Amino acid sequence: MSSSDNLNFRGKYKQYDADGKPYLYRIGDVVEHRGKKFVSVKATSNAVPGTVSGDSYWQKLAAGGGGFYIQETPPDAAVEGDRWYRPDVSVMFTLINQENNLIWVEL
Repeated sequence: MSSSDNLNFRGKYKQYDADGKPYLYRIGDVVEHRGKKFVSVKATSNAVPGTVSGDSYWQKLAAGGGGFYIQETPPDAAVEGDRWYRPDVSVMFTLINQENNLIWVEL
């Protein structure tokens, strides 16, 4: 399963629509905000990506190796620096090389 199978690209981050109603972002929604891409790891309608209050709702996308996966089991084709979000437990991991062993580390 590739990362793009589970992501919904929403464009630039918007807190409100044209009618003044809050946008609702769901897990897997990807937005661009201040030149960076973020993926929603929790549903939100008011958390701003890249802020202290938004950090528990949004994760910066494509850090490290660039791969990003949302699935319940570790991805098979991941490389060092990839990120994996496990939605059943709401936990984000990054793949690191520790003493020539690739391991997933919780963020």
